[in-house]
Order: sequence, then structure tokens, then C-alpha cells
Amino acid sequence: PSLYYYVKSKEEVLAHIFQYIFQNILDRVATSISPEMPPQRQLHELILACVIYACRYPEGRILFLYESHLLDICNPELQALRDDDQQQMEDAIATGMKQGVFHVTRTKLATLALIGALHSIPLWYVPDGPLSPVEIAEYYAGMLIGGLIAPLDVSPPHSV
Repeated sequence: PSLYYYVKSKEEVLAHIFQYIFQNILDRVATSISPEMPPQRQLHELILACVIYACRYPEGRILFLYESHLLDICNPELQALRDDDQQQMEDAIATGMKQGVFHVTRTKLATLALIGALHSIPLWYVPDGPLSPVEIAEYYAGMLIGGLIAPLDVSPPHSV
């Protein structure tokens, strides 16, 4: 039998891969993060998990291009996995803001910026490149968390 005997469409195949990747990220995070950890450490672990799994599965690269389309046509379980991952990042940022560790003013916007940065990695990552997934994850974690701790003031200058 052909592949389409087992699955309805190529989108369903991609959705299964996407679900597998997100479940692996959430499983890793569940074992490496505790509520007692400082929010910057929680976020560090979340970033590591996302980057490592996004780079580890090259077939997952295409998913970052078609994610919104896949979520529109797939089951709610897939949306829930994505939402859980995003909510964990948002919660860590919100906690860090409440504790005075992160100095951004908009939790949701900071979360979306972080997710956007992470989702772009599979679009340029080359497995045989000079940096390993862990090196990329560590660099991104330092840069992104650092931006939450000490963001630039980009408010428009006051006129004299």
C-alpha cells in the first residue's frame, strides 16, 4: 500500500513530525525545569530544548515555514502542544518581570519575539556547520535572556 493508505495527506505526515518534536521539547523541559528555579534559568532550559530539538531533526525545518497552516488543519492536540511550549516561556518571562529580573514591559510581545528568534534557527542551521546545536542554543540563550534583563530604551526622544 502507498503512504496515503496510512495517512490522509502530506500535511498529516508533517503534523506527526511536528507533534513528535514538540512532545520531545516538552518532555525535556519537564525533567530539567522546576518551579523553584530562577526564571532566567527556566528560560535558559526552554531555549536549549527548543534549539537542540529544532536542529536535531532536519525534517522539522519545513515545519517552521508551515506551522500556522498545519495548526489550522490539524487536531487540537497539536495546537495544545505548541501552546504549552509558548505558555511556559511566557510564564517564565512574567515571573522574571514580577521578580524584577527582567525589565521588559510587555510579556506577550517579549514571548513572541523570543519564539520568533528561535523558530528562525532551522531556516539557516546547517548540520555540518561550525557550531553545534548546543553552542547555538547557549549563544541564543545568553543573547535573548540578556535582552530581557537589560533591554535598550527605544522610546522616542523628547522634543525640546
